[in-house]
Parts: sequence; C-alpha cells; structure tokens
Amino acid sequence: MITEPAGANDIRLNVRDSLHQLRKLQEQGRIVMTQDRYNPDWPDSSVALEAAIQALDRALDAMHWMETLPHMDGGYPSLADEDDV
Repeated sequence: MITEPAGANDIRLNVRDSLHQLRKLQEQGRIVMTQDRYNPDWPDSSVALEAAIQALDRALDAMHWMETLPHMDGGYPSLADEDDV
C-alpha cells in the first residue's frame, strides 16, 4: 500500500525503498538501457545504475536528519496535489 508522503521522513523512506528496489533489479540483471538517439548520456546500464544508486545514497544521507514542521493548521497533511489524487 503506497501512502502519500506528509513530510521529509516519508519521502526519505520512499527513496530508501526505491534504492532497495533498484539494487534488487540490478542484482537480477533486469535493467537495460533503451537504444535511443535521445539517450546519448546513458547507453551503458551499469554506468547508469551506479550513478542512480550513488545519487539515491547521497539523497538518503542528506535527508537523514531532516524534520518537517507542521502545517499552519497544526497537522501533517499529504503533500499530494489535488490533481494527483
């Protein structure tokens, strides 16, 4: 069950889960890169995966100590836009 994030920690947990899923796909060898003229920067899946994994690791590190202040109404409402729901 996916819930909409209400704060920085919820987003961090989503990033952590995405990182675990990406690593699992990497271990299973299930990621390939599209052969597309619009993709000149990431033709090699191993290079792209390492870049993505490093970026997610860095994001997790940066977000580890973030706290979220309550909304002005005192609660922690979902961050989803009404159009997204």
